[in-house]
Amino acid sequence: MKNKINLFISFSLLFMLNSCSMPFYFYIQNFTSEDQKITLTFYKDVNSEDLQHKIQLISSKVTQFRDFRKANDKAKLNYIIEDYNKISVILPRNSLTYIDYRSNNYTNVTGIEYIKNKVPVQISKDQLMMKAKYERMSLIFELK
Repeated sequence: MKNKINLFISFSLLFMLNSCSMPFYFYIQNFTSEDQKITLTFYKDVNSEDLQHKIQLISSKVTQFRDFRKANDKAKLNYIIEDYNKISVILPRNSLTYIDYRSNNYTNVTGIEYIKNKVPVQISKDQLMMKAKYERMSLIFELK
């Protein structure tokens, strides 16, 4: 009887945790020695109510991801809407920028464009997922 109760509790916990939403945070770390203009493409209209409160664009000069939450120098970055689903933002040099969050998916971003050595670079969501590193429920893409 005790085994059946333990089995029931285990399955109940499994089903309960399986249906929970998990938040994921997306950061871009600019390791370059100059400010970097990037264009972010989102999966839907950037003016939609759903997306407006998820785009954060908060930057800090911290070099380690684990220090970001405690940083005192955080600043909200301004952006320019390029298209209905694209924004441009200038990332400060040697900074870590919190871009957005999403439940049960790593990011709302579907593409990144920037200039590296005077050559345009386009990163798709698939490339982003392969090139980024994962740390504590977060995805961190590095510009070097």
